[in-house]
Amino acid sequence: DVIGQFVVECCCTGSSDFTVRACDLYAALEAWCKDNGENVPGLKTLAQWLDDNDFERFRSNGSRYRGIGLLTN
Repeated sequence: DVIGQFVVECCCTGSSDFTVRACDLYAALEAWCKDNGENVPGLKTLAQWLDDNDFERFRSNGSRYRGIGLLTN
């Protein structure tokens, strides 16, 4: 699946210390999809995938997810 592939290639997971703003995660997903010729899933699809894969959504200066972060280049 597209989101799973994006997470493997562009994200770090496995620790509750990792957090990411939902808007930053979605922007990175959009860019990755465009770079890889994939259709961009909707924001609700991303949110459902994160929920289905047990990433905790919380609010702190906007919507964030715990247990996932973006890798830096």
